[in-house]
Amino acid sequence: MKPIALIIEDDPSIRASIADRLESFGHDYEAVGSQNEAKERIERRGFTYILLDLELPIRFGRPPSIPTGKNILRDIRTSSRNKETPVIVVTAHGHDRPDLAVDVMKAGATDFVKKPFDNLELAIREALQRTDNENDAGSSPRIPAPELRALGDGRMFFQRDEIELEGIPICTRDSGTIWRVLQLLRERKANGQPKPFPGKKIADVLGLGRGQNAVCDAVSAFRRRVVQLLGEA
Repeated sequence: MKPIALIIEDDPSIRASIADRLESFGHDYEAVGSQNEAKERIERRGFTYILLDLELPIRFGRPPSIPTGKNILRDIRTSSRNKETPVIVVTAHGHDRPDLAVDVMKAGATDFVKKPFDNLELAIREALQRTDNENDAGSSPRIPAPELRALGDGRMFFQRDEIELEGIPICTRDSGTIWRVLQLLRERKANGQPKPFPGKKIADVLGLGRGQNAVCDAVSAFRRRVVQLLGEA
């Protein structure tokens, strides 16, 4: 099985350059450009290794910042699918100071590579070699967890104050925006088919001040909660 990497980089040109190098290296990859996208991917599937740019936005269109990159590293290290995945931090000139490297290594980074990434391939090989050595030492080989797929036949039950998925409570009236979103998505046409509700329309109908970004945030948080509850069950 080919190694598969997750590239977390908001600059499209740099992301494409890294992707080309990974393809040449014989590795598969997925790529995202914000904290919200990264959180969704690391919860959906396991990766062989992760390349993380520190200066990232929380979501598309927001200004990038180094604290956001550090928060993503924390998310990776507390995730169920990628907490042991090697994370190679890639950073631009001006953000390569020694104290920053020490900080991210203490937070769980495997390596720290400065742009233009002259030694990126070496860092990847060394990270994978360390993983192989740990496996040879007696621990079970780390195989990336499979991608989560849609629950095609799951039945959702709407009670007065609670919503259940296959008998598991997943949402209550006190859950805020997501409760209102799910109630809206229950609406059907005269023929019984679901009404189409793009994110902007949902935000308009519910009067959400931050627009469809508020809908995206609510759905993303809800999805993580459902994955956790189903996993526990």
